[in-house]
Amino acid sequence: MSKYKKIVISTLITLVIIVLIINVSRYVIKRNINPKDYVLNNYVEMNEIAKKILLNSDNDGKIMNYRSQNDLMARTDVTRLYSNLAIYMISVRRDMDNYPDSVKIYLNNEPVDDDYYQCGIFYTMDDCGIDVFGKKVEEDEYIYDGRPNNERIMYKYEKICPNWYYFEEAIW
Repeated sequence: MSKYKKIVISTLITLVIIVLIINVSRYVIKRNINPKDYVLNNYVEMNEIAKKILLNSDNDGKIMNYRSQNDLMARTDVTRLYSNLAIYMISVRRDMDNYPDSVKIYLNNEPVDDDYYQCGIFYTMDDCGIDVFGKKVEEDEYIYDGRPNNERIMYKYEKICPNWYYFEEAIW
């Protein structure tokens, strides 16, 4: 192999490694962002994004789950949200009987409480807490015993600021 080919191949390998390191670093940094602090520090922007997501969602009384940024981009610009938070999925509930309109953002972050498996933030138009199913609730922590389908759920939430809440859940 010529000296030129060796230089080209080693340069390409080095570039691929650098790109991988940068992507992994960005992911780790996003996972370490405290979602409560992020909402507090970006409250106005977060409200605007949540309202646009709700307004532009055409779910017709169904829950819409968006697993990628591209799913939402056609309706709402969520670039900054995705670039700053480690988002797993965004769930939108609008115009459903007995359910408040809400945007629930599931994160890839580790929950604060080790007893829980999933965490995230949610926005409700009515500024109320919601349970794991999206129904308005007063209590901020509960355990669902799993009847009739034997699926147990632990769920808790806390208010961050008007309309915004942090949640943790475990389903087994």
